[in-house]
Amino acid sequence: MTLPSRLRAAAAIAAAALAVVGCTADDASAPTSSPSASTPTAAQATSATVDLPDGLSALQVWRLPKDVHPNPNGVHSSSRHAFFGLDIPSLREGGTLDPDQHTQYAVLDFASGAVTLRETTKPGAISDLGVFVTAGESDHLVRLEIEPRPDTECAGDSPDQCWTWQLRAETAADASGDQIAAAAQPGSPFAIPQPVATGTGVAWLEVTDPAADEARLQLWSPGAKPRTIASKLPTGRLTVEGEAVWVTPDDPNRAETIRVALKGGAVTRTALPRHSQMAVPTGSDVAYVRDSESASSAKVMAAPINDPERGRSLLTAPSVYQLISAGSGTVIASTEKGYQLLGKVSAPLPVDTLTGIQRDEDRLNLLTGPSDAPDTIVVATLAP
Repeated sequence: MTLPSRLRAAAAIAAAALAVVGCTADDASAPTSSPSASTPTAAQATSATVDLPDGLSALQVWRLPKDVHPNPNGVHSSSRHAFFGLDIPSLREGGTLDPDQHTQYAVLDFASGAVTLRETTKPGAISDLGVFVTAGESDHLVRLEIEPRPDTECAGDSPDQCWTWQLRAETAADASGDQIAAAAQPGSPFAIPQPVATGTGVAWLEVTDPAADEARLQLWSPGAKPRTIASKLPTGRLTVEGEAVWVTPDDPNRAETIRVALKGGAVTRTALPRHSQMAVPTGSDVAYVRDSESASSAKVMAAPINDPERGRSLLTAPSVYQLISAGSGTVIASTEKGYQLLGKVSAPLPVDTLTGIQRDEDRLNLLTGPSDAPDTIVVATLAP
């Protein structure tokens, strides 16, 4: 059985909404374009070592201070910095979040190990997803801020799932920047974009017609305004591979993968075998999860992108929760037993301590958090 990662993320967002109290319609306001006025606080990470399975090479390993705990959404990185949202104990423990409270996110500088803690632009908002674009000597951080809204502002949507959002582009050094996109109106968590780094910019899906499940693919690069490179796409998860953005539809009944060229925006749709979902490109292959007819088990398959029916089995498990492309013919599968590298490189990842994994270009960002030790950020790449 499978559960697409975006659906899991939406469920987590909805659960968090239950914990936010005191939010009324009178609280609504347009997203601000100025950074938080609070003074950032600093902490210090320490360089560390880690044992990785064969096939992975560590680029950066940093042990965080004991009182700095990343959000389970994990870490994103550039060659110079890492971003993560901070854990919010009150929500994790089933409590409440004061709508007047600014939550925090962090930027880690790989050159010095300095961890800068910054507050969200708006009180009551959460920022736990951000990706980097390097332009010259500067890293630009494009981060997502989400804010729960009263159910009455989302007529027709399910209760406790009403959110607004904004994307901000900020310099990693000092957080100066501006808003580059925002929700036209509050809506479902499924309408919240999940930005991805493309190497020279940042791409995201922006819902244009919720009823028809249609979205447009937006692209932003430093010094330019966001522009649409493709429209009438389904909502879904994005993967960047081979000068293109690939869309994996949220709808489990849409067995297809969609390639959008970063230059020109040409759209190519590839049908997948029946009962297939979570498709991600990896080199010249496409990997996908295929449920059995009885839905009692699932297989991770890999096949040539031009012949998806000619698949080979990489793994069979009772459940597969997520597939992440690691590039070069390798994928990472999340199952009830943890994370595992499959394909060209095959090896289990640390089951007991690995709490999150994200990919940015050729970097895999691992977050480990044993209960009796500080959290550790590992940025790794597939060994040549």
